[in-house]
Amino acid sequence: MIDMIELIYLHLMKSDMISEQCKGRIKFYDYPETGDTSAPYILISPIGAPLPGEFASNKELTTDYVFQIDVRGSDRKQVKALQEEIKRMMELIDFHVIGGTDQYDSDIKIFLDGRRYQGQPYTDEALKHIDKDIAHTE
Repeated sequence: MIDMIELIYLHLMKSDMISEQCKGRIKFYDYPETGDTSAPYILISPIGAPLPGEFASNKELTTDYVFQIDVRGSDRKQVKALQEEIKRMMELIDFHVIGGTDQYDSDIKIFLDGRRYQGQPYTDEALKHIDKDIAHTE
């Protein structure tokens, strides 16, 4: 089994921009109410369960994943720049944008740029290489 959410996190942390601006403020599923919101923060959430992807000889070779990655912060331009860097990093591991949202919460004065990414990494044991590839991708 591939822990895709952890692999995405590790891959995003390879970006100097993301690691410098969001280290310690990247969470999975939910951002705690007591979490640091004084600087930009990122939330990675799966959208549904992984689904079977490609098959060959009646054997599942890939798994289809969809994740939403939200960037939130008080500086709109910084939020946009971080989301563009996330997009660039996700494309390196063959995850592509399939939708998203762009919002401003005037009550708490926070911008939100959330994008959904879809990818189908190989998950068959004979082909499973994505965890090693991600660990060495620059």
